[in-house]
Amino acid sequence: MPRHRQRLTPEVEQTLLTYVRAGGFLQVAAAAAGLPAEVFVSWLRKGRAPGARRRYRDFHDAVLQAAAQARMAAEVQVFQKRPLDWLRHGPGREATDSPGWAATVKAPAVGPGREANLLLLPEVQRLLQVILDHLAAYPDARTHLAAVMDERPRSRRAE
Repeated sequence: MPRHRQRLTPEVEQTLLTYVRAGGFLQVAAAAAGLPAEVFVSWLRKGRAPGARRRYRDFHDAVLQAAAQARMAAEVQVFQKRPLDWLRHGPGREATDSPGWAATVKAPAVGPGREANLLLLPEVQRLLQVILDHLAAYPDARTHLAAVMDERPRSRRAE
């Protein structure tokens, strides 16, 4: 059976981009536009190759932009309809390089026979520092607090 040669026409491109913007996966959108997957992939490959012809480079860029527009539309919908999901799973989530909006606070790890020393948590350390800073103007209160803290059972102080 002779192979039918597909042409990258403005009509094929616009149909495919419409499907991608509507949320279709790239290969599914291509098939819906009448393009075999291998032709679609070939056109994208041509578009990102060094020295690519302008027509294929523009096509490649338009497909990437349409996919980004579909994702943006989905993110906006989640942000508007389910903001907590957006915070937990979207761009607002905790990442290694940036603090997030909805990071879950994790309890310190403890093992059998060991208790966690909550006083060593950074958040507690910061709170204690704030308290001590505010008590600086009240030396008697600060001394009293130190005495109370010293009255903790000896077994817990070793932590």
